[in-house]
Amino acid sequence: MSEKRENQERMARRALKNISVKVRLTALFLFSCTTAATVFIFTVGGSELADILHKKDVIYYNWKTIPLFLWLPAFFYVDILIVAMMFFPVTRNLLECLLTGMKALAVYGWLMLFLSIPLSLIILFYPLGNYESCGQKGPFSGSYYVKEIKMCEQFEYHPEKDKSNDQ
Repeated sequence: MSEKRENQERMARRALKNISVKVRLTALFLFSCTTAATVFIFTVGGSELADILHKKDVIYYNWKTIPLFLWLPAFFYVDILIVAMMFFPVTRNLLECLLTGMKALAVYGWLMLFLSIPLSLIILFYPLGNYESCGQKGPFSGSYYVKEIKMCEQFEYHPEKDKSNDQ
């Protein structure tokens, strides 16, 4: 009887070790994805917001930038949670901390969603109010804003320029 029990315990330890490796590999993949998203959002959103703050002659503005930019602290928090999952053993206490953190993250996310939409509209009308829009291609695409309407010509599509000289 004890030999059978020892075998079961050994198999359970081996299964936990395999799960631990799978969890860590999954956590490493999630960490790389969230870090890449954080860097991308910071780079793109930061440059758009910097252009608005520096009042450049030509500004590309997409309304989705503000909600994504306000979510950056949430991405950092998720990165910290994932690192905790990679380096600490998966226990009940860690899972309770993760659940508490996810609840806080959900509250933060909803708050930022409701704050970012009016903020996007305020940016559209207040800082960009002195600029001329070069036209928007669709509801989910951004638009170029210029100080003088003549500058919009550089963003227009000219099909005759795409034709090859072979014809």
